[in-house]
Amino acid sequence: MSRRDRYNRRRRRPIVGLMVRLIFLGVLICVAYTVYQNRENYQNGPLKTVSQTVEKIVQIAEKNDADKKNQDTSNQTAVPEDTKNYTNLVLFGVDSTEGNLGEKTRTDSIIIMSINKHSGQIRLVSVYRDTYLNTGNDKYTKCNAAYAYGGADQAITMLDSNLDLNISDYVTIGFGGLADVIDDIGGITINVEEDEISHLNNYQSTMAKELGENYTPVTQTGEQTLNGLQATAYCRIRYTAGNDFKRAERQRTVLTETISGIRKSSPMQILKVAQDLTRWTHTSLGASELLRLMTGFGKYRMADTGGFPFTDAIATANLGKSKGDCVIPVTLEKNVKELHSFLFGTADYQVSDTVAQYSAQIQKDTAAYLK
Repeated sequence: MSRRDRYNRRRRRPIVGLMVRLIFLGVLICVAYTVYQNRENYQNGPLKTVSQTVEKIVQIAEKNDADKKNQDTSNQTAVPEDTKNYTNLVLFGVDSTEGNLGEKTRTDSIIIMSINKHSGQIRLVSVYRDTYLNTGNDKYTKCNAAYAYGGADQAITMLDSNLDLNISDYVTIGFGGLADVIDDIGGITINVEEDEISHLNNYQSTMAKELGENYTPVTQTGEQTLNGLQATAYCRIRYTAGNDFKRAERQRTVLTETISGIRKSSPMQILKVAQDLTRWTHTSLGASELLRLMTGFGKYRMADTGGFPFTDAIATANLGKSKGDCVIPVTLEKNVKELHSFLFGTADYQVSDTVAQYSAQIQKDTAAYLK
């Protein structure tokens, strides 16, 4: 019985973290782009259906673009000027073990992806899930509650209003599938260090029990091919020198190697990856937006990544029984200015009245806890 069959037969706790979901998004775009670019070669056998699907997407996209030209844009709300040359979307990783990608589930990860339309540069910002913000309904608490209250729509409202953004599209991803995807492409090459081995194997052991399968311990250091379970465990290591900073570096390595592996894969391997991904994602992106991402993938390149709030304007505090341990932007106004500089290169960004109001309220709510 395969890993995915076992997963469908029994519930399990979540086993993957922040960058695992980022890998899903990167891989998903990569798969779509590869299939689109090679659709002329996929006319026979099992891949014929994939080719036909891509051609249908192209047709729908063309129709959607034509329809959009005829839409009345008089009611469109103003967007920050510095965001207009960027495609901005958000990746939600939800804490769901039953395939629930809608509301009533908190987001385990929130990642803003900003793509420069001209250069293809991608910048990513993780909004820490415990960040104390206005959750989109004038309630202040951990920002990951917004998705639980009102799904992706409210979570996007929360991001746009607190951060002066104009995000309208999202990709929501549930748990499962990373190990399968890496296995589909024959594993990835990772340089394992001595202090990582015991932690890697401990994580493997835990995940193997949850999945009801065996695992192969890593026994030596150096560059080697890790299978899906091993690579997923490698993503989770945090108890070595560097702590979370080193873990983030490991996650970026797995992201890079996974996407690289897919781009080198055979059509049949890519089809397997696509099959494993489709069950774990939900998106607001229409056909034309997806096609735009597909065709642009060849010029995309990672420019930089960061976290919000930023390290020079952040604090942590326990805000009482109802709100618990929170990450506090000190101040929200300062962090939003830095965010626009990081994502869009905007110097001396002036925040909106809304952000200024939220910033003042956050300061009022948290001042006593930060003394």
